[in-house]
Amino acid sequence: MKGRDPKTLLAMTVVCATGCAFDQTELPPLPDEVLHYGQEAGENGGNGGNGGGNGGGGCTREEPELPEFGASDGLLSGTWARRLVLKTERDTRNSGEWRDSSWTVFELVTVLHAGTRLREVVEVCDISMGVIDGATTGFPDAFINNLPILVEDGTFLSGGDGVGAAYRDPGPFVRLYGLAPEAAAKPWEKCDSYFNPENLAAECPIALWPEITDMDCDGNVGVTLDMTVGTAATEQVFMVQRDVMTRLGAVKSADRIDGTITLEENNANLGSTKAMLKSNPPSRVVEGSAFVMTRIAEGAACSAVMGAAFDE
Repeated sequence: MKGRDPKTLLAMTVVCATGCAFDQTELPPLPDEVLHYGQEAGENGGNGGNGGGNGGGGCTREEPELPEFGASDGLLSGTWARRLVLKTERDTRNSGEWRDSSWTVFELVTVLHAGTRLREVVEVCDISMGVIDGATTGFPDAFINNLPILVEDGTFLSGGDGVGAAYRDPGPFVRLYGLAPEAAAKPWEKCDSYFNPENLAAECPIALWPEITDMDCDGNVGVTLDMTVGTAATEQVFMVQRDVMTRLGAVKSADRIDGTITLEENNANLGSTKAMLKSNPPSRVVEGSAFVMTRIAEGAACSAVMGAAFDE
């Protein structure tokens, strides 16, 4: 998956035929045709349930050429590592006690820069989240490997196009997890904090959205996260999420950019392999979301992102 040509973009609207089966015993039903990333409409994707750990089962990606950007000879052109820290809190016990549920996203970013124009080709390398009430959340390879390559065009706000310039991404822009692109502008319907799993559709209308996808092609609705509580066995949670972000920062040097993030986050649990994890605890965005970009070797891969010196 890593090391793509930065001038290509993942085709995002794809369909998996009815062969993408999953166990519906404790999950809401999906439409007969389940949307996946990585297939053309009408193409038979086979059984997504067999594709879990490696993004198989019909998750082959197509990367059509992007519109021509032109010369890319600006100060910021090159390969960058970016770390996003997204600050949120969650009331996991529905008790009024809010706990930090912030998460960190690591990205490999190829920047094309000409004058005041910017294009970023973004590949997510890893996502991490801290321990919440003794529960550790894991993001499986199938989740990370099937996230789309993003292409974001932006510009500078002031100060020219070099050191000291105000740097702006093209926000607000939307990132979707377990949802098709059509869900980007759809009003988010609130789920009850602790719904009754036997009446999921009534208490969480999102569960019946036709835009819900099996994005990681593992045969389960939405995206699958691993959840471990203490020393117990790892269970799976099936969820969808939509983030709306705007980034605003400053060019500190030819090799560093940092700034703040304005974040809106919506999510919903659709089911789990363990009853205690099926709830939708209240969550909220708090102040302090931020990003750092640091230049890495030209053409570097995600391994360089994970070893980048973000805190220097």
